[in-house]
Amino acid sequence: WEGLGEAYALKDTQEEQVLAVKSAERAVQEDPELTNAHALLGKLHAKAGRTEDAIRELKTALEQQPTLSDASMDLAKVYSNSGKLKEAEETYRKAIEARKHDYYGYYMLGLFYAENERYPEAETQLKKAAELAPANETVARELGGVYLREAKYQEAVDSLKKACVGGKDAACFSALGMAQYYLRHYQDAVVALERATVLDSDNHEYWGQLGAYAKRIPGGEARAAAALKKASALARAKVRPVYRDYDLHAALAEYCARLGEAQESLSEAAKVPRSASQVYALRLLTSYEIAGARKKAVEMAGPSLNRASLQNLIKDHPDLGGLWQDPQFQAALQPARKL
Repeated sequence: WEGLGEAYALKDTQEEQVLAVKSAERAVQEDPELTNAHALLGKLHAKAGRTEDAIRELKTALEQQPTLSDASMDLAKVYSNSGKLKEAEETYRKAIEARKHDYYGYYMLGLFYAENERYPEAETQLKKAAELAPANETVARELGGVYLREAKYQEAVDSLKKACVGGKDAACFSALGMAQYYLRHYQDAVVALERATVLDSDNHEYWGQLGAYAKRIPGGEARAAAALKKASALARAKVRPVYRDYDLHAALAEYCARLGEAQESLSEAAKVPRSASQVYALRLLTSYEIAGARKKAVEMAGPSLNRASLQNLIKDHPDLGGLWQDPQFQAALQPARKL
């Protein structure tokens, strides 16, 4: 019954997921000591949103076999997704204690801290994971992302270069380019984004980055304009009139601003409501600044910009130096810093 449940669980249809649960339940009814069956039930309940059932089954599996890594990770995710962050953290730490030489526990705890914007703690755990798995490109990529949010741009570059060794991860080259851009290594940033656009030519984000970065190198204006027009066309093709595609409108606001289309940029930015502006704050601030609408950028300051990691990205951004030094912007930021 356990094997049958595992086979059904690999299928995507709702009917087969139900059969997977029934098979796993039959397995534990016949033998309550079947640890993997309890773990499977926990995973299936979690997938279906049955939080308490998932917690019960996964805890049972771990009581029977404390070193069962997958069950620990699944239980921690269930806790995290249900807002039980203390329990999630404790579960990750117990998993690490049970398997101290396995990189995966440190990696998952690092991701947990990063998701909750606890970046110094995330860095510590991901560095430990990297020590245990030095050739793991995924670990190197996530560590590089944390360094970016800590404004440790050279460390980000070093880690992301390791992550890009395989040469097949467009998102990794995008992040590497961003780190290079913040270091003002514009030519290196262009090289990274050219690779990203080769790997994924339909992603407007990569073309937008390439356009922004190419504009900073001597003689790069035509190259930048072509990339930005490509980014704009790809983004516009994805916009759905009856949907709230705020990410696309924020992206288009930046692309239009960089193309010198100030009014079109402001029109796109206006489609992003204030309630969603924090999510796209960096992009909107960049759009306003380039479009010559600093007053609107200043109006965005305050509680919506209260994250230290976001303020680092604003402060160090090659296009936002003037905004950051503006006394009005700084004055508007003060309430945010007191939160």
